[in-house]
This record gives sequence, structure tokens and C-alpha cells, in this order.
Amino acid sequence: MDQSEAFEQAIYRLVETLKHERIQLLAGDMSNLAAIANKKKDDLGIIESHLVRPGSEKIFNAFRPRIAAMQKLAAENEALLASARDGVKSAQDRLEKINKDEQNVGAYNEYGEKLRMHEASITRRKIA
Repeated sequence: MDQSEAFEQAIYRLVETLKHERIQLLAGDMSNLAAIANKKKDDLGIIESHLVRPGSEKIFNAFRPRIAAMQKLAAENEALLASARDGVKSAQDRLEKINKDEQNVGAYNEYGEKLRMHEASITRRKIA
């Protein structure tokens, strides 16, 4: 396999991995993101190793459109990952607020005074 074939295969694998990552993100499935990140890292390593070799400009120029498409996919996935991260953070913040507010909920008597724990057990009475 010559240098350009190995380079082309690495780009193809990376694009396929990015497409798979996109599908996972849109489905809300975060379970495989670590494995996907490792695949991306491996393929990027191969791509970078080809780009630092003498004469790599020729290969880079030959694959410029594919590299641009790959970069576009990566940027789109980055935005999806950021949105997922922000969504998870918002959900965590909301759960924390609910838990905090729940601690502040109490029982009050007819005068608006907060009942102490021993008084709270007698909170229901029949109103005619």
C-alpha cells in the first residue's frame, strides 16, 4: 500500500467514524463516545504522520476536498457535543435546584407559621 492509499483509508475511516458519532449524538446515545474518541485519535495520528513526511503537500492537495468535508463534519459534531454537554449541565443544575427547593418545602398552619416537626404530624383536619 503506498502513502496516498494509507492516507486515503485513514481519511475514509475518520469520516465514517464522524458520521457514526453524529448519529449517536443525535440519538442521545453517549455510551460509545469514549470508543469513538479513541478511533478518531488513532486515525488522526495516521493522517498527521502522513502530513509531516516530505512531499506531503502533494498528498494534501490531492485530498483537499475530502479533508475540508472531514473538517466540516468534525465542526458539526463539536457543536453537537457542546450542546449535549450544555444539556447535561442544565439538567444537573435543575436537579440540584429541585433538591434544594425540596428541602425548603414545609408545612404551615392557618396563620402562615411554619410547623415544627412534632406539629407537622397533625396537619389534616376536616373542614366543614
